[in-house]
Amino acid sequence: MRIELRDISKRFTNFWILKRINFVFDHSCIYGITGLNGSGKSSLMQIISGQLSPTLGTINYLDNGERILDINSIFSKITFSAPYISPMENLTLDESVELHTRFRKLKRGIKNKEFNNLLNFSFKADQYVKYYSSGMKQRLSLALSILTETDLILLDEPGSFLDEQGKSWFHALLEEYKEESTVIISSNESSDLISCGEFLHLS
Repeated sequence: MRIELRDISKRFTNFWILKRINFVFDHSCIYGITGLNGSGKSSLMQIISGQLSPTLGTINYLDNGERILDINSIFSKITFSAPYISPMENLTLDESVELHTRFRKLKRGIKNKEFNNLLNFSFKADQYVKYYSSGMKQRLSLALSILTETDLILLDEPGSFLDEQGKSWFHALLEEYKEESTVIISSNESSDLISCGEFLHLS
């Protein structure tokens, strides 16, 4: 998926958090969004995901044939992981994957058992997500985003709550399964951004 940002601006009350952002995220590339705290990184990610509307400006989504996609169709083409988006806590791991796959397919025909193995951690399939540690919830969120058939993967602060082993796991999973997706990673942590080839810096 190709995403074109044209003069994207966002205001909360009287404060402009984003002003005239122009950028193109091209097909099948990995991008980083950086900037100081409060510069609007998470707001821009939510705008790109369609969860938040810009105050001014336009955003276009284009398929590989360069056709502009209808805004109502993009939600089935995007996955989004962020520390403020928690997995459903009243489900077990198996139930979480089963519910997810009712609406979205996993890449390469991955089944529940294989998905659990790819988490590479001591998850109990029948344990409720609400009893997971923050790092375990983050692994589950990242895995669902990366392993789903999708055109656009949005990862806001993916290293949050992950230890060094978890960060290595994340990069290995992304490298193996990014496939033809456009990937956008928002973070100030250099360890989150090592796979990025181009950057948008917000001031």
